[in-house]
Amino acid sequence: MGALTSASATSLARLIARRDVTAREAVEARLRRIEAVDGEVNAVVQLDAERAYGGGIETDNPVHGRTSNPDDLARTPGGRSSRAPAACRSPACSTTKGSSGTLGDPRTQGGPLACSVDDVAGGCGSSPDPTATTVASPRSHWSIRATWTPAALRVAVRTDNGLGAPTPETVAAVATAAEALGAAGATMQEARHPDGGHELTIEVWRSYGEGVAAAELWRLLRRWDDFRSRMLAFAARFDVLLCPVFPSPARLHGTMNVAGELDPTSWTTPHSLTGWPAATVRAGTSAEGLPVDVQLVARPWRDDVALATALRVERELGAWAPPRGVRRDRPRPARRGTG
Repeated sequence: MGALTSASATSLARLIARRDVTAREAVEARLRRIEAVDGEVNAVVQLDAERAYGGGIETDNPVHGRTSNPDDLARTPGGRSSRAPAACRSPACSTTKGSSGTLGDPRTQGGPLACSVDDVAGGCGSSPDPTATTVASPRSHWSIRATWTPAALRVAVRTDNGLGAPTPETVAAVATAAEALGAAGATMQEARHPDGGHELTIEVWRSYGEGVAAAELWRLLRRWDDFRSRMLAFAARFDVLLCPVFPSPARLHGTMNVAGELDPTSWTTPHSLTGWPAATVRAGTSAEGLPVDVQLVARPWRDDVALATALRVERELGAWAPPRGVRRDRPRPARRGTG
């Protein structure tokens, strides 16, 4: 069962195509895995086994309870869609705005999560069309190998945004990823992209409430456009931005915000504002054995470059592997029912 549940989607597809395993066996192995571990992790809130093929900074709701990190049940896997990474883990990719579906909320970006960069590439991206405001569905698989020449790639590296100071192990993960890309021939340079994206994001969030005057909203939208223009000027100098995804490895439940930190999401929100593609991939391990990811942000419609650089990091530093064993430092809270 372990080989089937830890295999990437592309590897699993090859096994099925060669008839080494049947699709039914693959699904049944996943169902057995869910039955074995989800009672503690609580990532799958409703399972329809017969028919098999969240909001906020931390997923905890009164209906389905709190989702835990598979590497350590005392920690959170994050917020919003954190049940998905808890179930399938990283890498992940947020696509160019509009490339994976209709633009619904300009504060966020959607994208698939999987256990390999190849799998992510198979589930995101479409043919570049800068004139289109929306795309109904992905139309083609990005060629993540044919469009990237390492020697011609210019990578900006940033580990300090003045808002969410990263831990030493997070900085080390970024440095390790930079070494991997540099060894492939990319030009690495420490650089600071325009500030203000996260603070602007907070104002955009607040503008969705009641009582916002039209003139105030107009000024906010002008500032939003100005930020995107300044980021495009920065992108004229670099092909990719390498930076942390989060200031630290997974935090304990209830401690997502720490003293002196404006918001731990400050490393990702600026790129949701610009609508640029970003790929997340593991590049290090904390002292507790927790994964430490890095973020690779590319220019608009260059999802292929974000994925190609993530693929290089993955191949140089090691592919994803399932947790060796769930840590149980603290008792798991009971799953809440609907009453």
